[in-house]
Amino acid sequence: MPNAIESERLLLVEGNDHRNFFEAFRDHLAIPEMQIENYGGVSQLSGVLAAYASSQDPMVGVLVLPDDGPGMLETVLARCPPPRS
Repeated sequence: MPNAIESERLLLVEGNDHRNFFEAFRDHLAIPEMQIENYGGVSQLSGVLAAYASSQDPMVGVLVLPDDGPGMLETVLARCPPPRS
């Protein structure tokens, strides 16, 4: 289960190294109210997004690194729940 949303802005990243980097980058730029969470990996992303879908409506950004070759973005999008209307 992902952490509770505590901010109006949420950035989901893959891995603790990326989370640590973006937290330091956010702090350096003094960006207020931005929560950064590690979603684990592509196989866990759809579950994390589905869990957050029932929460309030923050602005969500997702960082996916294409290290698994071509078609990675399409694979991620196919695994994600459809947007709510």
